[in-house]
Amino acid sequence: GYHREVRFDQDIYLKLMEKPAVYFKFEGIALQRLPDATELELFDTFEEAYHQLMIELMELQIDTINNAIGNSAIKTIYIDGGFTDNDVFMKLMSHHFSSFKVLSTQSPLGSALGAAMVLSDKQVTSKFLKENYRMKKLVPL
Repeated sequence: GYHREVRFDQDIYLKLMEKPAVYFKFEGIALQRLPDATELELFDTFEEAYHQLMIELMELQIDTINNAIGNSAIKTIYIDGGFTDNDVFMKLMSHHFSSFKVLSTQSPLGSALGAAMVLSDKQVTSKFLKENYRMKKLVPL
């Protein structure tokens, strides 16, 4: 459970970004870039390895989001679910999607809200989101 306490550390992030590499093998994800095995012995601390893991997960998420957005005029990204409590992941996402308005919620109803927004012809206001979904705007690094 210690990973829940790890906070984003810009020094660790910058150190890891100096020499970008892939260290984690994700079971069940077929990518050409995956190593044959996860290599944890290369990290000095748990926090450093955890930041690297979040960077690699974030890179997968960036590809997925960019593919989903395509050429559309989307300007806002909503992040919902368990990862909204992950300080490292959330800061990485807000940094790498700084050209978008990135919002997160503490509510587990994001998928239902998204479906309702797509189907409804009514405008959802920021006041409604803030009051009902504890929506907060993420600020890039």
